[in-house]
Order: sequence, then structure tokens, then C-alpha cells
Amino acid sequence: MFSWGVDSRGQLGLGKSDSSPQPVRSVSELLVVQVAAGGEQSFCLTVSGGVWSWGCNSSGQLGLGDTTDRHTPHLLQHLNMKQTCHISCGEAHTAVLTQDGAVYTFGSGQHGQLGHNSFRDELRPRLVAELRGSKVTAVACGRLHTVLLTHSHMYFCGVHGPADGGRQDSAAVPLLVQLPCEHTEGLSIRQIFAGEHCSYATRSLQEKDDQSVSHTPLTDLINIWISGTQSWRKTKREITQTFSSASYLNRSFLDHRKHFETSSKQCGLDLNAAQNSFSKLLDKPTVLKEVERACEILIRSLNPSPVGVECLRVYLLLTEFLHVLQQPASGKGSLLADALATVILKLPEDSIQVLGDWWSALPADVRERHVLVWKNAAVYSLNYSRSLLQVLQLMYNKNKSLGPDRTPDSVFNIPVLMQMIIEMVLWKLEPTYRTQLGEVPILCSFPFLMDLPTRHLALRVNNECLQDTFAQLSLANQEDFRRPLQVYFNGVEVDDIVNQKDFFHLVFHELISAESGMFMFNDSATLAWFSSRATPPLEHYFLFGVLCWLAVYHFHMVFLPFPLALFKKLLGVAPCLDDLCQLSPCTGKSLRCLLEEYSDDVIQSLDMDFKICWDQMEVALDPDNPDRAVTAQNKNEFVSAFVEHVFTSSVQSQFEEFRRGFFSTADRHIVELFSPEELRDILVGRELTDWSRLKQSAVYEGVFHENHPTIRMFWEVFDELTEEQRKALLWFITGFETLPILTVDIKIRFQGLSNKQEDLSEDLSEDLSEDLSEDLYFPKSHTCYSGLELPLYSTKELMKSRLLEALAQVNSRQDPALVFAV
Repeated sequence: MFSWGVDSRGQLGLGKSDSSPQPVRSVSELLVVQVAAGGEQSFCLTVSGGVWSWGCNSSGQLGLGDTTDRHTPHLLQHLNMKQTCHISCGEAHTAVLTQDGAVYTFGSGQHGQLGHNSFRDELRPRLVAELRGSKVTAVACGRLHTVLLTHSHMYFCGVHGPADGGRQDSAAVPLLVQLPCEHTEGLSIRQIFAGEHCSYATRSLQEKDDQSVSHTPLTDLINIWISGTQSWRKTKREITQTFSSASYLNRSFLDHRKHFETSSKQCGLDLNAAQNSFSKLLDKPTVLKEVERACEILIRSLNPSPVGVECLRVYLLLTEFLHVLQQPASGKGSLLADALATVILKLPEDSIQVLGDWWSALPADVRERHVLVWKNAAVYSLNYSRSLLQVLQLMYNKNKSLGPDRTPDSVFNIPVLMQMIIEMVLWKLEPTYRTQLGEVPILCSFPFLMDLPTRHLALRVNNECLQDTFAQLSLANQEDFRRPLQVYFNGVEVDDIVNQKDFFHLVFHELISAESGMFMFNDSATLAWFSSRATPPLEHYFLFGVLCWLAVYHFHMVFLPFPLALFKKLLGVAPCLDDLCQLSPCTGKSLRCLLEEYSDDVIQSLDMDFKICWDQMEVALDPDNPDRAVTAQNKNEFVSAFVEHVFTSSVQSQFEEFRRGFFSTADRHIVELFSPEELRDILVGRELTDWSRLKQSAVYEGVFHENHPTIRMFWEVFDELTEEQRKALLWFITGFETLPILTVDIKIRFQGLSNKQEDLSEDLSEDLSEDLSEDLYFPKSHTCYSGLELPLYSTKELMKSRLLEALAQVNSRQDPALVFAV
């Protein structure tokens, strides 16, 4: 779009007057399909119905809600998604027509030219209600009047009458134009025009020609290019003209009429159509290379301050092209991706927000495709380009808000080199290394790149580095907990891992029990929390924190039946009502009903005050006014105070000691690489959902093998168990109902009975022959190494009976004597 002439009120959009045509650069990335000029105001219309205005605004004729002149194009927000298809300007008023045949007018209404049955100015677009029910097909503005055309009639509003000084009247509503009685059969009015004091209409047999500028669809151009039916010189010229033009790409692959709904939440693009068309370029490498070159030119020319959301479509389309570019080899297009990432990061914050909203509204498969584009580009770029990673970070942050429809975090993970992990640990622990490195390591800035095993390995490496730098301390010093842990049971030394597993299993069951007096339990006794009435010394909570970290350090799961709030508070995230619902479902549900369901009258009838009962104690949530009534106005304050009391104020000293113990040996910066859910999964494991993994990873020892009759019988019984029975069996064999987050497969070891005589009573063993029937025995487990001793039962029914009885009658093991050795 070009403009020239007088710029008295900013109507050129250039900021100055000019006698020769000059491009209006601020809208250069938009595909403009119509321009309109009035007294001293200018408008342009884009392919998706976006309307921009600039110039004189003395009567609100720009439709921007005020009377301030504009010297550059401004988007007319009030016409967004109205499907505008035509604009006409008068001296100080404006009319727009939509695809549905509605007319909006604004600006000066002094002579009734707006058609709103008033002579008042309108600062924003207002629907001409008098024509509701009629589909307007054309609109034209004269100096002080407006002409409108429907399929069967023509209307006018504003000044009418002789223009030679005679009496002129003003019509404030659209009036029917009385056309001459004589007409030729078959002729219809096709077009209307309005001048300063006159109006024109044309009649014809044919529909009016579409005089808008036509563009060959990009899909058709790509088909021509790969067909080779035209000269290479012409093909190169067309590729440069299209792929180096943001305005051309921004109008390509539009989603039919949906693109008229383009907004900050809807991009209006058919990205699957774009992907299909771009994929055809793979059949012609020379064309693909030329398109890539043109895209390099385009990226360098992109406006860092787009004037509207339609200008942002090009970023999604370029991402789709990058996906195609990476198909022959994932490393291709990394430089182009890096350049595009740099431009994206320079966009204003609101434009980045729009791109994020557009991406999150895409189908799940398209969202994942875009993540892979930036991930692949980052992996194959030199030293992981920070621009590419920052774009991934923006997508990752947006993805976290999508709830159950979110893209799995694992899609964002990239291969991490050990050197990167070492750099991260050294940067955290050695100030001199920070100066030497000069910048924050990649993994410290972008922890989402690591999968859980990588992040846990980083913790392990951290402590292995530490053990070389710390001197040997006495047993009483807490620094010894940074050293490898060795456990002896009753003075007997066995495999360290076996004893460690037994130690953590037993000590946590002892700590988190009613007998310890350290915790309270919910009504179902399934979850624990710190007790405000606890009597044990605070040092016990410090030790509890240390033991939790020792389990992380030594790669062990523990029995830790706490709500997610525990892990949130460790990471500095405030608990919320959802956490109280998890700990105490009945209390949480009641509070949620108070917030979301109960009417003001119901809340008043409950006669509640700011006193509550928690942990068998009455508590005043408002100590200064404990009898203060709970009302609809303060219900949010009441619920917030309830949650704060449960998780914070009532257990402040106990939790702070626990946190101090946990972080006395853990590096806080490294722990903060995890989310609360990930930290919980590391300590307590994850539920097993694919039970087939047990069979796939089973290990058979002694007489057993995969096709042994007893083994086949066992898996048939296993298939018949309920979900709860399978969890009980997993607990029977391993000591847990979950799997370690870092264990790819849990290996159950199947063995024959080790000593049959010891498992029978003395009297019974004397009465039986040496060839004892194994039908008499129950299965035995060794939780320390996930072993299952399985008798050679004669029938499947007997095996199932013995197994279920064993699961129902299993007893707790006695606590062994435990010794730390350093």
C-alpha cells in the first residue's frame, strides 16, 4: 500500500507529507484487499476482515473510541471478528459492510448520515439497527450522506435535497429511495456510488465483477514449481516474491470462513493444509533450497513491532516449513530456526502471548509437531542455541497451563551430555568456575530439557563431587550423611544395596506411625501430616528431613504417605484448597461448596464463625475477633485462613526443622530443578499401570524358566487377580505398591523353595517323609531383592488359594539393629 499528498492530520500514515508514492511500511506484512479515503481519514481492509484507520478523528470517524488523531494505522478492535468486507468514507463519517450484510457506521452524525435516528456523533462502530433483517449488499458514503443497497431496495440517510442553495433536509434513519417507475425487465441495480452532493447507481443483467486484486493460491504455485512446467528463472522469481513476502504468507492457507474469526485466541490458519503443501517440496530439492533462501530474506525483514495479530501468522507457517525442512535430516534448517527464534524473542510481550495462545489452541498433534521442530533445531545447533531453548521454554510454560490436554513433558526432553551435567554441578558449587565459564550453564537455565533420570543423576553427581572435597568427620557430624551409606543388620555385612533398601523401608515405617507421635493422620489413615500437638523433640523432624534426602541420594523409594503439599512447601510453592481436599476430602469438599455452590442465604443460615476444629483442637482463625461470622463477602478470606493454618501456621516449627534437615545436605538450587510432582515421584515412586512389564522383566533362577509349568501357572493366576490384589502382590514381593521413577523395569526373581523343612512345624516335619509335597507351603518373598520363592503347586486353583492367603496374612518384619558405617 502506497500513499502521497498532504498529511495535515496524519492521513498518509507516513508521519509527513510527500508528493510521490511512498509505502506505508507499518502494514507491509498485511495483505490489504481494499483502501478507502475520506475528508482527512484513511482506512485499509485485510483479507481476514481486519480494519485499520488513521488520520483525522475530530468526530470519531476512525472508530477508535476517542477523538484523537492518529498518524499511523491503528487496528479497529471493535470490528474484530465482524467479517468486514467493504469500507466507505465520507467527509467525517465512515461506514463498513460485513459478509453477513450488516452495516456499522461511526463518526459525525450531525446530519443524520449514520442512520441511528439521532444527530449524535459515534466514536465506535454502531450497527444500523433500522436495517436489521435486510441483507445489505453495498454501501457508499458521500460528503454528508450515506447510500445503502439491498437485493431489492436502495436506501439513503443524511443530507438530501437540491445542492444549489435550495432547502436541504436531513434524514436520521435510512429512507427508501424512490427509483424511476420505468425499468427494463431483467435489469437490477448492481453498484452504487456517492459523491459530495450526488449519488449514482448502475443496473445490468450480470452480477458485478469482483474488482479486488486476485492472488494465485500458494498451493497452486507449489504444484507448478514441482511440476517443472515453467522455466526455472520464472520459478525462482515467483518463489522469491511469495516466500520473502510476509503479507503473501499471512494470507495463505486460511481456514475458509473461519479466518474471519481471527483474534488473539484464533489464528485462522489451516496448518495441516500448509504442512501437506510444504511436504511436496521434498520431491524437488532445488525448489526446497530456493524456498529456504527466500525464507532467510523474509526473516531478516520481519517487523519487530507487528501492527496486528494477522501479521503473526507467518511465524506459525515458518514453523511448519521448518518441520518439512528437517525431514531429510533433523539437523537441516537449524540456522534458519535460530534466526527465526531470535526474531520471535524480540517481539513485544503481547505478540508473544498471542503466539502462545494460538499454539495452545492447536490440535495436540500439531502442538507436538511444533515442539519437535524447535527441539530438533536445538539438538543439532552448535552448543544448544539459547534462542531456540528460550522458544522451547515459552512453549513449555504455556503447555503447563493446558491441564489434561497438555503435551507430555517428555516431548520437551532432549539428549543431555554428561559434560553438561558436570558443568551444571560445578557452576552451582564452585564460584571460581562461574567466572571461568562466563555464563549460566544450559541445564541451570532450562531444567525442563532433562528427563527425570538425567535430573536425578545430576543430584548423584553433585554428591560424588562433594565427597572428594570434604574431609572425614566424626560419626556425630551431619556432614557424614553426604558420604556413602553402609548398613549392618546385627553386625552382619551383606550387599550394601540390600541393607540400604531394608533400612529405608523399616525406618520410614517406624517414623510415620501413630507410635512415633510425630504426625497426625486423616480419617481414612491413608495420608499423614505434621501434628500441631506433637510431643517429640524438634530434632526428630530434622532427622526426618535428613533421611528423606539420604533416600534421594542413594536412589531409594520410601514410605512417605504425605499430600503433595509437602513437596510444594519444600520447593516454596504455597499449598491451596486442592491440597486440603487431598489430605481431608470431607473438609476440602465442604470448603469448596462454601466458595462455589452455596448462596448468600445458605451461608448465613450455616451460622459459621472464624473458629474451626483441626487436629482435635479448636482454633481461632481470627484471634482478634474469633466470633466473627463467615459471610459471602469474607468466605474467601476464611478458606484461605483455613488452608494457611493447616499447612503453615499450625506446624511452622516442625516443618521448618524438616526442611532444614532436608536441605542441610541437599543443594537447594539443584532440588529446585524439579516440580513438586517430580520430587514426590522420586521419593515414593509411581503407580504401575502396565502390568505386562512385570512379566517382561521377570528373572527366573534355579529350576525355573519362562516355559516352566509352575511359571506358566503363576502368570495365569496373575491375570485373574483384581487391580488391588495385584498391588498387594507387588507390595508382598517388593515392599512397595509403586515403582521407582528411575527403574526402567522391576525385576522379580522367581526361585524354588530354599528350605522346606524350616517352614513346617517341628511335629509336622517329623510325621512327613523327606519327599514333602510342596502343596503344603505358602509362597515366600524377599523384599530386599524382590524375590519370590514359589512352591511347585500341583494345580492352578491351589496356587491361587495359597497366594491370596499369603497376601492376607503377611506379618510385619521385626526391626533389625541398624548401624551407620563411615
